[in-house]
Amino acid sequence: MVIVGFGFQAVNADDDKETILQLERIAQQSAQQATQQTAQQSAQQSAQPQTNHDSSFRLASTPYGITYYDDKLWVANSFIQKISAYSTNGTYDSNASFDLVSENDFSQGITHGDGKFWVVDWKYNPATRQNEGDNMVHAYNLDGTYDANASFSIESETVVPKGITYYDDKLWVADSVYSKVFAYSTNGTYDANASFDLAIQNISAAGITHGDGKFWVVSSDISNGIIGVYPYNLDGTYDANASFDLAIQNTDPDGITYGDGKFWVVDKDFTNGHAVYTYEPGPSLESRVTSIETTLTGLETNMTGLETKMTSVETNMTALETTMTGIDTRMTGLETNTTNIDTRITGLETNLTGLDTKVTDIETRITGLDTKMTNLETLLTNIQTTLSSLETTITNLNTRITTLENNPQTPEPDPDPEPTQTGVSGKVYTDSNNNDTLDAGESGVSNRSVIAVNLTDQTDTSRTSTDANGDYSFELDAGGYLVQVEGTDAYAYITIIDGSVLTQNLGL
Repeated sequence: MVIVGFGFQAVNADDDKETILQLERIAQQSAQQATQQTAQQSAQQSAQPQTNHDSSFRLASTPYGITYYDDKLWVANSFIQKISAYSTNGTYDSNASFDLVSENDFSQGITHGDGKFWVVDWKYNPATRQNEGDNMVHAYNLDGTYDANASFSIESETVVPKGITYYDDKLWVADSVYSKVFAYSTNGTYDANASFDLAIQNISAAGITHGDGKFWVVSSDISNGIIGVYPYNLDGTYDANASFDLAIQNTDPDGITYGDGKFWVVDKDFTNGHAVYTYEPGPSLESRVTSIETTLTGLETNMTGLETKMTSVETNMTALETTMTGIDTRMTGLETNTTNIDTRITGLETNLTGLDTKVTDIETRITGLDTKMTNLETLLTNIQTTLSSLETTITNLNTRITTLENNPQTPEPDPDPEPTQTGVSGKVYTDSNNNDTLDAGESGVSNRSVIAVNLTDQTDTSRTSTDANGDYSFELDAGGYLVQVEGTDAYAYITIIDGSVLTQNLGL
């Protein structure tokens, strides 16, 4: 019900016309306000959150980790053992970039905090396909000089560290084998209480960052198609509502950072080229529900105001009725007077008929306001029903997630799977000018053993020899591989995607 209120006092017959006009003006204003409020609420409820992504810029070398500091992006590269600095528009800054020390030879992530850069190092040797030495966190001063005293080992806890971030005076290292985030003080002390496990959806962690009140872990399980960003509250609990997928071209992420209000994800896709992608987070489901609740609170407040106004109208109508009763009493007295007075009373009765018509019109308008208020109440009921349905859906989703976490189901393997084979081929040649490129006049090397190592289980998956022209070829399943001329330092990392045929030349 729409209720309109205004101030009123009892009036005499000479003031009746002005009183009725005032009632009409207030009723029209109230109807316009109700219409405007309904339109504003409908516009608010139609707003939808968005998450935007954009390919920011390409990289010249293979990235293994990224961090945001001092309005720059700092990208770690284990192949050239260097930290490359870029502006946020992709301009390379050679003066700010710096080299890593020789023992920091397979960097897997970088972060900034406590006045230093921290680079996590996986002690894996591609040539021997074995871990050699302790996994480490190396410390560098802001000018790029190495700080050996601040560096420390994380070998006792981690197997394959893939990403590092700084928050709350701690360093947080993601491990892709244990599916866990390990917490360390900056002096290298392991904090088991602060460490936390990753969700079952977040396998093959490839980087971690902190921002907007959460930890964010990027996943790069290419073979199973699980590529996205998974958020965790600061106590380590998983927040499924805030997670988001990566862009379709962001197929091989290997590091994430948060800065300048955006997420920055590096991609080491060997097929389409290395790149940095940016993502702008949109409002979460919780913020959308909060917005709806705020709108409903405003609607309830407006309804209370309308009810107050309607109470005032009813009070004024009572006063008007009292005034009319007084007029009737005066008319009765006039009827006892002379015929002249009777004629005047007849005129007054005519005037009263006009007043009755106006009162009837006011009552009709009030009835219209009641109808509009009923429509508003129906709209509110529909909104409340929608909210209840949304809450039920959220409860069901949480129940399903809890069930999956407590009772993980392992699907039975296909007894007779059909493997998907793809190809990689190339030439082993004499690289006369050492530019890692097969140039005209550089000849192939025959009868050389070439191996392909599956990076998932680190076993030889195929072995072949070059023909008289130095050519070789493999048929491999989809996944990541190390292709190497056996007994040499000629090797390359490749990523096989179902149905793709790659060419990889190897220079000696």
